[in-house]
Amino acid sequence: MLSFQIAVLGLVTGLARAGHAQGIVTFDPPNSVHTQPQAIDSFGRITGFYLDTSVRNHGFVRSPFGAITTFDAPGGADGDVSILPVALNDAGLIVGTIFDPGGSNVSHARGFIRAPNGALTQFDATTDATQTWAQAINAQGWIAGVYLDASNARHGFVRSPHGTITTFGELGSIAGVRQILPDREVIGYYLEPGGVVFHGFTQAHNGAFSAFDEPDVSLDTRGVYYKFYTGTLATAASSTGYVVGYYGAAGRVMHGFMRTPEGVFSTLDTPGTPSAVNAAGAIAGVYYDANFTEHGFVMPRDGALESFDPPTSTFGVTGIGPDGTVFGEYYDSSEVGHGFIRKPRRSCAHVHF
Repeated sequence: MLSFQIAVLGLVTGLARAGHAQGIVTFDPPNSVHTQPQAIDSFGRITGFYLDTSVRNHGFVRSPFGAITTFDAPGGADGDVSILPVALNDAGLIVGTIFDPGGSNVSHARGFIRAPNGALTQFDATTDATQTWAQAINAQGWIAGVYLDASNARHGFVRSPHGTITTFGELGSIAGVRQILPDREVIGYYLEPGGVVFHGFTQAHNGAFSAFDEPDVSLDTRGVYYKFYTGTLATAASSTGYVVGYYGAAGRVMHGFMRTPEGVFSTLDTPGTPSAVNAAGAIAGVYYDANFTEHGFVMPRDGALESFDPPTSTFGVTGIGPDGTVFGEYYDSSEVGHGFIRKPRRSCAHVHF
């Protein structure tokens, strides 16, 4: 049976140290007490956020060689403004959300885009948006996410590289964007308004909205979210259009699924929860053995499943890079969160130019 892992809070640093085995490296930014890596690009750069010893949130980007740069929104270095980077592209553009509890609305959140030189631009999806969550960026710099309007209705948005924003749909009380493709198609998930059923969705650049579900979904099976909701929940999507997640099947059984760029579904009877997929269709996630001990797994498209173990038994897998590098966060015996990177077995340390 699959169990849904909710990402808590986490972060990343420059003190990269050798992990236990299997090519695992752990890392944390200086003064981090909770590190959560969020996204990786084709070069191996990782972005995410961390909590420092003063309980303040900061952003970071880690180079492929382990150097970590930290950054903040205005007022965030020593104040209460929090920055949460969640996605980046190969051009080095980073997007996410900024929270300012000192504003007129304590729940106000704005989207941001950060350039490689550190310049940071904040934006709202609409003039009446109370929360704007930038959640994905494609290679051309188009950004997608969700926002709340003044009546707390949740909608999707797409922002062009020049700043023009278009909005779409009312997506229910829970929704998110997993990816925006090179052709500007948006992939995400939403909860039926007023209901308990999740669906995946695609939003084409021409405005065509389409919901999708695994064909064998059973609405009698609960558990895809907080053990209560049912339907099809997309947990990750790649830049090429692969989607993974899980769904409730007949007999009250949970299964993982993969949806190809052509829209073809297949059941993933991996031993656990798929939480990441890369451009080639390789997936990664977490599973429990017969003793209820957590392990990580990675499975290439049409390949054999491999198991791996970060330094402790409590962890989550966040993403998988183009070369099969898996990353996520783990928690030590003091429940302090750290970042980890697991390199593919075939990787070597040589760099070729």
